[in-house]
Amino acid sequence: MIDTRTVALALALAISACGDDGGGGGGGTDAPPISGSDLTIEIHRSFPFVDGDTADDAKFVAVQDGDGGFVAATGVNGLYHVHINSDRYGIAVGCLDSGFATIEVVQQVVADGTTYDTACKFTPSPAKLDVTVKNLPAGHRLRLRTNRNIRLASSDETVSIEVPPGTTELFGTLTDSARNVVKLFRIPAIEVQTTTAITIDVATDGVAPDSLPLTLTPSDPTATVRTLAVRPYGTVNFQGVGIPLGASPKYVMLPPALRQADDLYVISVDGETASHSRTVKTPGALAFAFPAALTAAPPMLVKTSFLHPVFTFTPTTAVLPIQSYFVEASNFSNFDAVVLRDWFATLSAAWVAGAPSLRYEFPDLSALPGFAELALQDRERLDTTIMRTETTSEVAVDGAEATSSRASGVIGEFCGDGVVQAGETCDPGDAGETATCDSDCTPVACGDNVVNLTAGEDCDPPDGTTCSATCTAL
Repeated sequence: MIDTRTVALALALAISACGDDGGGGGGGTDAPPISGSDLTIEIHRSFPFVDGDTADDAKFVAVQDGDGGFVAATGVNGLYHVHINSDRYGIAVGCLDSGFATIEVVQQVVADGTTYDTACKFTPSPAKLDVTVKNLPAGHRLRLRTNRNIRLASSDETVSIEVPPGTTELFGTLTDSARNVVKLFRIPAIEVQTTTAITIDVATDGVAPDSLPLTLTPSDPTATVRTLAVRPYGTVNFQGVGIPLGASPKYVMLPPALRQADDLYVISVDGETASHSRTVKTPGALAFAFPAALTAAPPMLVKTSFLHPVFTFTPTTAVLPIQSYFVEASNFSNFDAVVLRDWFATLSAAWVAGAPSLRYEFPDLSALPGFAELALQDRERLDTTIMRTETTSEVAVDGAEATSSRASGVIGEFCGDGVVQAGETCDPGDAGETATCDSDCTPVACGDNVVNLTAGEDCDPPDGTTCSATCTAL
């Protein structure tokens, strides 16, 4: 399965508009010149984007000319062309895919680019790679990664990974029970048309990783580090989860035997509120420094005229040449949600235009077709993020670096916020449950079909066979 956060974290980076084909077209010799610019919006079949693989999967596409309202755009097979008169504009795309609803917005100026690429749905691949894992030690895990999918093996087994037909490559990361990287694997050229089977013998295959030094300012042993390989089809995180730096900071790198001539590597150090990454061709000792904190007021959730978040933050003078801001509200922490909802917007530095303070209210898209299926729901916990990103290059090149600073929060009225709202008789807050209040904000009662371990219940409801009349195990 795809990690929705990772997917969510991967799409947010990919939607930054690119291209330099903005500018008005000219009329005939006797016609006055046409002012303004033409925007091109492409809804691709899947990520990574491929030229010409557009599809009509969006619930809606809308464009804002200047600071006016968003107006629905029309297109054919996922390709939209819209003329605007202002040098400021917005693009909004609404998507729904297998219980994952998103609204993504970009706010920028013509000088930032006039072509916008995104993907609404993950298109299943008609081919698959069957990987048989042998001799996996107890307590170890092998994380297998292709350009589109991740699978995990925790014992000797065969795992199937969907891949595009053609030549693919496979990375593997073996970690022990303490999450230390023990071995790295790479099979760079596997031909797959329908189904291809390969075997990884953990005892004999793979190579021990390189472990290279890094320094971080200010020092933070709890910060985590991860390494990604930049490939022609996208990035691959071969390290898995971030590894805490500890007292002797190092990062994991593919050993020379597994590197290729066209590889680039992105090494990222992540703290609680900031991160710094560097792109390198030749790995070595690296120095990182966390950027200044982002100043942001707690976001608000406004219910009129529709339910939407409002973000307020203080823009800063750019240190690296390319700067943007990212705001997000999602219900990813609601594990009972039938539909995972994610609203996010990317604001370019030129669109922000050096304002000393910015209040960004998510645009009213409620009149657009399909909005109701993507709308945020009342009485749900919404996690929020405001993030400033600075980088030296919009694409991965040797020597590029990027920093980000973020502020996170929670908005909404929901069961678990610690406040007894209408329809609740109690609220356990962050604890999830108390000895007197269940996780659904109702009083503890044996027979209510909610097992409350804090209250001493082992089971619920009683059945006289395995569960007693007092909700203890028989």
